[in-house]
Amino acid sequence: MTEPMGGHPPVEGVGAQGMCGEGAGAQGGAVPATGARGAAPGGLPAEVDTLAQRFFRFASERNAIEAAQLGLDWLEGILPDLSAPAEESRLACARGMRAEVDGLIGRYGGDPRGEPGLTLRLLGFELDCLIGDIEAGWSQFTVDGSFVGPSALLLGIVPKAQLDDEDQLQRYLQRLAAAPAYLAQATAQLALGAAAGRTPTRCGIAGALTQIDAYLSCGPGADPFVHDPSLGVRLAGSVAAQGVRERIAAVVAEAVRPAVAAYREALVQRFLPVARPDERAGVGHVPGGEAAYAAALRRYSSAGLTADQVHRLGLDAIAELHEEVARIGERVLRLRGPQEVFAALRARTDLRFAGEDEMIRYCRGAMERASDALPRMLGTLPVTGCVLGRMNEAESLTGALAYYQPPGMLNGRPGTYWLNVSGAATRPRYEYEALTFHESVPGHHTQVARQQELTGLPDFRRTSYVVAYVEGWALYTERLCDELGLYSGDLDRLGMLSFALWRAGRLVVDTGIHAQGWSRDRAIAFLSGATGLTPVNVTNEVDRYISWPGQATGYYLGYDRIAAARRERREAEGAAFDLRAFHDRLLGLGPVPMFLLPQVLAG
Repeated sequence: MTEPMGGHPPVEGVGAQGMCGEGAGAQGGAVPATGARGAAPGGLPAEVDTLAQRFFRFASERNAIEAAQLGLDWLEGILPDLSAPAEESRLACARGMRAEVDGLIGRYGGDPRGEPGLTLRLLGFELDCLIGDIEAGWSQFTVDGSFVGPSALLLGIVPKAQLDDEDQLQRYLQRLAAAPAYLAQATAQLALGAAAGRTPTRCGIAGALTQIDAYLSCGPGADPFVHDPSLGVRLAGSVAAQGVRERIAAVVAEAVRPAVAAYREALVQRFLPVARPDERAGVGHVPGGEAAYAAALRRYSSAGLTADQVHRLGLDAIAELHEEVARIGERVLRLRGPQEVFAALRARTDLRFAGEDEMIRYCRGAMERASDALPRMLGTLPVTGCVLGRMNEAESLTGALAYYQPPGMLNGRPGTYWLNVSGAATRPRYEYEALTFHESVPGHHTQVARQQELTGLPDFRRTSYVVAYVEGWALYTERLCDELGLYSGDLDRLGMLSFALWRAGRLVVDTGIHAQGWSRDRAIAFLSGATGLTPVNVTNEVDRYISWPGQATGYYLGYDRIAAARRERREAEGAAFDLRAFHDRLLGLGPVPMFLLPQVLAG
C-alpha cells in the first residue's frame, strides 16, 4: 500500500508552512482536523489531544502528496518542500514535540493498556521515526521508479487526484504548477548528497529513467495528469467536462513535462556518472548509512530486533516454508523439491492469464468471495467500500504487482486496489488470489477502512502507517483465508506459500544488502533460489529493497508477531477464545508497533 505519513513539508509559496503543525492550510485558513469534534476523543486530556492534532497536521504537511489522498483539501494544492532549511526546521519541531510527549508521560503515565498512555506512546514512536528519517537524509540519495523517489511519487500518485468540483480542480492545477519547484529541490538535495559522498544507486536511477521515459513518450491525449485512464470519467460533479482537460493540459505542458525532462537530464548528466554501482547498492556504503539503516529497522520492524536477528528469522522461516511447499508439491505435481515445484509452475503457460481482462475478472472474483466471508472473520465490518483499478502505463512499467490506496476520509472516495495489468500473459494466475486478499479484502482495505472509521481516536492514529502492523495484518490474512477455505485449490495455496516465501526472503535480502554488504546480483540470486517469483519480479523486488531500506522487513516480522499474539491469547483464554473478537480487538486499536502489541492485546 502507499504510505500515508512521513514525507516532507509543503513547497514554499504554494502551501503555507505552519510551524510545528500550528500554521495555516493551503487556502490560508485554519487547518482542520479530519472529523468534527466536541470533547477530546476517547476522553483524552486536552493537552494530549492538542499535541496529537498538532502532530497530525505537521506530519500530513510533511507528506503532502500521500496525505492529500485522505481528502485533506488543505494539502491538495501543494507539493513537498525538499529543501534543507525546511527539513532542519521540521527536525527542530519534531524534537520539541518529542520533549512534550515525555513531559505528558511524566504527568499522565505511559501505560499502553489504556488512555492516554497508549496515545502518548504511539506519538513518541511516530516522532522517533520521523526524527530518524530526517536525520538519515534519505532525500539526498534516494532515486527510484516505483515507491519513494520524488519522480515516482509525482507520476504515480498525483494523477489520481479526485476532481469533482471547481475548487478541487483549482487545487490540482496549483499542485501541477508546483512541479518545477518540487523537482528542482529534489535535484538540489541530490547535489548536496553527492558533495558529501552520499550518492544514489545506479539501479535506482535506471528505474526512475524507465518510468520518466514512459511518461515523456506518451502524447498529450494519454498523459496521466490530464486523464488517468484507470479512473474512468473525471469531474463528474459540478464541473463541466468540456474545456477542463484543455486547462489541465496547458499547465502540464508549461510546467510538469519540462520539469520532469529537466529532472531526467540532471539524473543522466550529473548523478548517473557518480552513482553507486550494483556491487555497493546497500545503504551501508553511504556515509552515515549504518546508523540510518539501524533507525530504519527500528521504524519498519518496530520489534527491537538487530539486523542479524532479522536475517536469522528470515532464514528459519524459509526453511519451514520450503517443507510446506514440498508437501503440497508432492501431492499436486508429484514433485517434492521447492525449486522443482516452482520451476514446473513457471513453465506451465496454461497457468498464466490470457490477458488483462481475465486478470481483472479473476482478482475481482477473489475480492468478492473474501467480502462475502468477512463476517466469519470480524464482528465489526468496515463501512467503506473497495474498488479495483488498473495502473496507468507509466506507473506499471516499474511498479509492483499491485498496491492499495486508502479511502478518502473526507471526500468519500473508496479504497482502491490498484492492479498492474502490464504483461498479463506472463503473470502466473495461481499467485493472484493471495495478492488480492493481501491488498484488498480482508487485508489492507479491511484494516485501513476500519482504522479510518475509529472516530474515537485522534486523527494521527486513524491514518498512521506502522509498517509491521499494517503489512503484517495483510500477510496474516493470506493465511487466514486459507483457514477459511477461500483459495480455489492447491495450486493457489502454492501461490500463497510463494508469497510467504517472498516476504520471508525479504528479511534475508534486505539485511543482506544493507547490513552485510551484499551486491545486487547476490541478492537477486538468493531471492531467485529461495522463492517462486519470476525473474522479472525478483529484479523489481530487489531494486525496491535497495531504494527503500528496512521497509520490506515489516511484512513477515509483523505477520510473525500477530500470529504469536493470537497463539498467546488462545492459550490465555482457552475455550473462551473467540477469533472474531481477537480480530476486532486488534483492528479496533489502530496501528501499533510490535513491541507494544502483546501488552495492548492483553489489556
